[in-house]
Amino acid sequence: MNKSKIMCANNMSITPGLLIKALAWSGLKWHMHVAQFVDIVLNELSPFVGERTFMGIPIQLSEDMPLSTIELMLDGEVIYKIESLSIPSGTPWNYHD
Repeated sequence: MNKSKIMCANNMSITPGLLIKALAWSGLKWHMHVAQFVDIVLNELSPFVGERTFMGIPIQLSEDMPLSTIELMLDGEVIYKIESLSIPSGTPWNYHD
């Protein structure tokens, strides 16, 4: 048998909550620098942010990540990368000595 997960909808229509739960269970993970998480929270994307999740997908924060990059990972491998993102102004990460 495969390792798929099954969610019973009890004959209800598809809802955003079911889709978010499916994404959360998929094994996908966002990998990003703390600065990008701050930017997500401060911008209009905040309705999609849960406790350490974005769009239902868990977030792994790392100070070692490039400031301007977000990665979408599955089973430890990068499956999609967004580069050259802005760094939120007024944060410690956009000041240089």
